[in-house]
Amino acid sequence: FYMDQTEVANVDYLEYLYWLRRVFGEDYPGVYLKALPDTLVWREKLAYNEPLVENYLRHPAYHFYPVVGVTWEQANEYCLWRTDRVNEMLLIQEGVLDYDPDQKNENNFNTEAYLAGQYEGLVNQPLQDMDPSGTGERSVRLEDGILMPKYRLPTEAEWEFAALGLIGNTMYNRVVERRIYPWNGNYLRTDQKKYYGSFVANFKRGSGDYMGVAGNLNDGADLPAPVGSYWPNDYGLYNMAGNVAEWTADVY
Repeated sequence: FYMDQTEVANVDYLEYLYWLRRVFGEDYPGVYLKALPDTLVWREKLAYNEPLVENYLRHPAYHFYPVVGVTWEQANEYCLWRTDRVNEMLLIQEGVLDYDPDQKNENNFNTEAYLAGQYEGLVNQPLQDMDPSGTGERSVRLEDGILMPKYRLPTEAEWEFAALGLIGNTMYNRVVERRIYPWNGNYLRTDQKKYYGSFVANFKRGSGDYMGVAGNLNDGADLPAPVGSYWPNDYGLYNMAGNVAEWTADVY
C-alpha cells in the first residue's frame, strides 16, 4: 500500500473546505459546516491559547502545520473527496473531461457516479469503444488503469507497519533488530555526527514542559511542528512518532 509522506497539513484541508463552500455553500451550507474542524481543541484551563484558536487553522503562518481537531468521520470524508478530485484531474489530463470550475451541488464530479454512468458534467472526448456491437464511444472504466482506487485511512496494522519502517533492519527477508520507535534505539536523539544529540521527534517531555531548554535539549516545537520536520523513517515517512495523533481506519 502507499502512504502519504507527511500528515495532512492545514493548507490541504483548507483546499477541501474552500471546495465545499464553493460547491455547496449557497444551497447546502450544512455540508461545509459539517466539515469544519473543532478549533476549540486548543482551549485548556489556565492556558492562554486563544491565538491558536483563532489562527492555527487559517493563518498562512500555520499552512504547513498538521490539521488538528478533525473527527474520524471528517477524515474519512476528506479521503473520499480527495479520491474524486484526483480522478477528476486524471480524466482531464487524458482529455476525457473538460475542466469545470462551475460545479454546483449535485453537479460535481464523483468517481462512483461516473463509473455507474450517472455523471452528466463536461465530457470532452469519451474513449473509443472497441466492441463492434457498441456505439463507438464509452466512458472510462476502472479496468483501463486511468482512475485511482479510493484514498482511505490505513488500518491499525498498516499504520504500525509503516511507522516502524523495518525495511532498514531487514537482511535477506529477516528482521535482524526490532524497534520501539520509527528509528533504532530506545532514545529520542540522533547519533549522526553532524546533528549529534538533536531530538528526532516532537514530544512532550513532562507536565508543562513541551520543549525542554535551549540548545540541543530542545525539540524545537512547543506546538505541533510543520509536517516535514525532523528525520523521516526508512520508508521516507515523517512524524510517525510524536507531533500529533493520527487516525486509523479501525480500532485496535
